[in-house]
Amino acid sequence: MTIASTAKCSIRTAPFPISPFFRPTPLSNFACVQAYNDALAEWRAVSDRYVPVAIIPYMSEIDVVVGEVERCVKRGHRGVVMLAEPAFTKKV
Repeated sequence: MTIASTAKCSIRTAPFPISPFFRPTPLSNFACVQAYNDALAEWRAVSDRYVPVAIIPYMSEIDVVVGEVERCVKRGHRGVVMLAEPAFTKKV
């Protein structure tokens, strides 16, 4: 995974569609989140001065989110970025 492809992927982790042509699914959201978090872990391996903060897959079920947070902790992430009110990411 290159930094450029990670940057493209990270744009799609937003809980709302970026364009009218892209409709993220829970699976695509999760894949982009994992790629982004893995790229941060690779940066962490370069220097201990870098503190990676993971993002979470907002469109996934809670057990998937917990699993991703646990995976990130094992890879050296020190925190998690979360929405204050993620209610709007759920389908009504």
